[in-house]
Amino acid sequence: MLSLAEIRLSTKGAWALFLKRPLDPSLYDVSTSGFWRSFQLIVPIMLFYVIVTFSDYELTRIELGHRGLPEFADFAIAGYISLVVDWFFFPLALMPFAGVLGIADRYATFVVLRNWSQFLMALIATPLFAAFYFDLIGSKLHFLGLLTIMFVFLRYRYIVTRAALECSFGLAVSLVALEFALSMVIGEAFARLYGVAV
Repeated sequence: MLSLAEIRLSTKGAWALFLKRPLDPSLYDVSTSGFWRSFQLIVPIMLFYVIVTFSDYELTRIELGHRGLPEFADFAIAGYISLVVDWFFFPLALMPFAGVLGIADRYATFVVLRNWSQFLMALIATPLFAAFYFDLIGSKLHFLGLLTIMFVFLRYRYIVTRAALECSFGLAVSLVALEFALSMVIGEAFARLYGVAV
């Protein structure tokens, strides 16, 4: 179980990396137990995802009107399943290839930092979705905010990957691009499966 002290320290470390400060390994538990424990962050992320789901559904309603609007239950189920699959798929799929890529000794550190950085990204992004859902900003400003966040977060993913793996520019970019592409494929696959693809 994640303790409040671990949440505070690791979030502090994730924020420091977001500000492009040097990695401080002492802020993270990269032991075997810390590795598996970091996956528990999916629980608070799923709570944040409630507002994301309502916000995305509202945006879909604006885009489609009432014509072809999917059922909210199907929309939410597809989103949550893709979120959970995406959370576990990439790091666990990467595990067997860590040795081939020459990152086996840094793999656990990478996954721990990846999970905590995802948690920080959820903390940062959720207020934007909340602002749109509660009608504090319009759909155009919301869309602009989403594009900005996407580019900022891709850069952050690169910083985290490079710091965690101490790898080359090329490998870091490739891993970030691969995970991003897989996230898009997973999201689209479940959206089509539940008939909510826009």
